[in-house]
Amino acid sequence: MPPRRTRLTPNVLALLARAGWIPEAYLRSRPNRDRQLILRVRCFHVRLRTSLKNRIHDLIDRQAEPVRINAQLYKDLFGKKGLAWLGSLQLAFPADILLKQLLAAYEVLSAQIRESDGLVKDLLKSDPNCQLIATVPGFGPFFSVLANTEIGVIQRFFNSSRLCSYAGIVPSTDSSGGKTRHGPIIKQSNHWLRWAFIEAVAPAVAADAGIRKFYESYRQTKGINVAKVVTARRLCCIVYRVLKQQSAYYQGVADR
Repeated sequence: MPPRRTRLTPNVLALLARAGWIPEAYLRSRPNRDRQLILRVRCFHVRLRTSLKNRIHDLIDRQAEPVRINAQLYKDLFGKKGLAWLGSLQLAFPADILLKQLLAAYEVLSAQIRESDGLVKDLLKSDPNCQLIATVPGFGPFFSVLANTEIGVIQRFFNSSRLCSYAGIVPSTDSSGGKTRHGPIIKQSNHWLRWAFIEAVAPAVAADAGIRKFYESYRQTKGINVAKVVTARRLCCIVYRVLKQQSAYYQGVADR
């Protein structure tokens, strides 16, 4: 039979609290929650705009061959020249109306994203911790503000390993019969923070020779996926030390 579970009645909770066995929850401040809202709405708008781009690509792919060939001449169909070409297209019904509707929605979302980018830049300028994270390779204005917002107060993490676990970039473990096996990265985590560190890997590898050497050493022996996660964990450690020591990044700070 499975073990009997103890009901968490008020008396039981009072005894656990008295013994200090209930962990303290982190309560975010109102300004921190406001920053989270700004960043999440921006991500929502970006996802919608990406969906609109896919719809427009699909609509163009359904047209006659000359239209498809002309579309391939533009490296970025949604750059300045590409959008001008899309706006000048003369398509048959109902593609002409649908394209105008999609382009109008694209312009509205682009304007909202630009406005959100302005808010993110203001947050970056007003917060020294965001500026410190921005010195870490791979972290532009958006991810610097996102990482600092999700981390909150760095003092609540005893060491960099705790922050890595919170970000979900540590392997899961399974211990049985005296053996410990490591599996995929854990699922219980702050997925926004994990996304930031994973996405920062590629630009960090391109920008920093030390991080690139570290990444390549794992990629050649463990493969791309493992190398990406391990490098993300290294970036997490760097961000932890940068915030903890209140000093800008320089190569080698993660090894101190």
